[in-house]
Amino acid sequence: MTINQLFNSNYKSVFTLGLLLMAQVVLLAQVDTVSLKSPYLTMEAHLTNLQSDHFHPELAAKTISPSVRDSSRREDLAIKIKNIYDARSLDVEISKVPRNVNYKDSLSGNEIFIPFPEKQPEIYLEKQDGLWYYSEKTSAQVEKIYYDVFPFNLGKIIENLPKGAQKEFLGIKTWQYIGLLIIIGVAYLLYLLFNYVIDQIILNSKWYKNLQLDDSSKPILHDFVGFGIIAILLTVIEAFLPALLLDISISKVLFNLVEILRTVFIALCLFRGVSLLSNYLMGLAKNTASRLDDQLLPIVTKLIKVVVGVIAVVHILALAGVNVTALIAGVSIGGLALALAAQDTVKNLLGSIMIFFDKPFQIGDTIQTSEVEGTVEEVGFRSTRVRKVDNSLVSVPNGSLSNLTLVNLGARRMRLFEVTAGVTYDSPPESIKAFIKDVKHLLDQHEKVDQNQKFVYFRNMSASSLDVFIRAYLYVADFQEELATREELLFEIMTFADQRGLSFAFPSTSVYIESEPKKEEIK
Repeated sequence: MTINQLFNSNYKSVFTLGLLLMAQVVLLAQVDTVSLKSPYLTMEAHLTNLQSDHFHPELAAKTISPSVRDSSRREDLAIKIKNIYDARSLDVEISKVPRNVNYKDSLSGNEIFIPFPEKQPEIYLEKQDGLWYYSEKTSAQVEKIYYDVFPFNLGKIIENLPKGAQKEFLGIKTWQYIGLLIIIGVAYLLYLLFNYVIDQIILNSKWYKNLQLDDSSKPILHDFVGFGIIAILLTVIEAFLPALLLDISISKVLFNLVEILRTVFIALCLFRGVSLLSNYLMGLAKNTASRLDDQLLPIVTKLIKVVVGVIAVVHILALAGVNVTALIAGVSIGGLALALAAQDTVKNLLGSIMIFFDKPFQIGDTIQTSEVEGTVEEVGFRSTRVRKVDNSLVSVPNGSLSNLTLVNLGARRMRLFEVTAGVTYDSPPESIKAFIKDVKHLLDQHEKVDQNQKFVYFRNMSASSLDVFIRAYLYVADFQEELATREELLFEIMTFADQRGLSFAFPSTSVYIESEPKKEEIK
């Protein structure tokens, strides 16, 4: 080897050694220059140094409370806090972390910063000796929180998985795909098992049989149980998703999807529950004297379903990132404008509520107002449908109906029978007295006449007749029976008058001529 070759070889070795020493110096300088002067700098140091493409746990460990002296322990805590964030889809918006060196919590007034006060209040930063660290209490609770996120030592199992399971496709590792399929498969098997078992338990229970629901309620019950079980199993899936350690961008989407599906199935479960309750109450309503509740129940059922649906939609929109507060404010303003433009509709709606609560009539009652007379067939939110005597159907706006003077003919306990029997002026007084006595006896003996209220008297000497006033109250069920009873009584009264030799008078006019005109005057 020549002198030049030896020199060049030694030169290269020295140069390589120099580069290594410089890199080590830079690394040591970087470690020493990690800044923890504000919550922002501490969070940035923790999260940035645990990225897959920039993994420096020894730097992230500097954010752990100095009370933890073991360096490997500090690294382990820093990694576990990052895993907790990722597993629970807690996305730290680093730009919103306070940069103020002397930051104080607005609620407690202490120098602490809680990144997720609602979802993870146990993990927070605390200022110590002028620097911001993860607090001593946080360090003490990390293990417990980590075990809650990864039960059954899943964390250690994941750490010991073979390298082949760590291969990625579309940002998801092989073992994560397998774990997701296992979670979904187990959840489906549990759904089949619990759905069948709970269905059978309910159908064979005494309390369900006592409800006396018809066969049409069984499919509704099956759906009610099924949707409820799915909602519960989605909660179980949500509890196990953190164990997959998915990237936060993926886990956030999955958590939102699970929450949306759970909201949908809870709403469907409530829909079926309301239908079951409605079927049960309809069975009770059929046994009551009132018929208005038969009409009211379907309307109330639909109203409850609408409320449940609106709440579910609002919650889903909130999960999708829609500003629900602004949306509700906009809908409120629009609703006010719509209400002003549709005052009659609102008036009818309020009239419907008044009718349902005041109950001036029931379905099937005959009502009489200044505008309509007929039988009530249906009471809706906007109008009441009345079947007139000529069989035509009239829709009366509830707003108007609630303000009209209304006579409920169907609510009468008795029907009025009132007649004025006018006999001629040449009728003997004794015959009239006998006639009155006969009519009184008829009313006394009739089974459908109220014995506490009956009147038969010679009432008036009219221009063309001597009037006998007859009034009684009849116990009859409907209009047809009323007509039949009135007919019977009138025929009896006519018979009594004929037997007593009385004649009924009719309107007449007598013309009296004082003297005949003379023939000369006529000419």
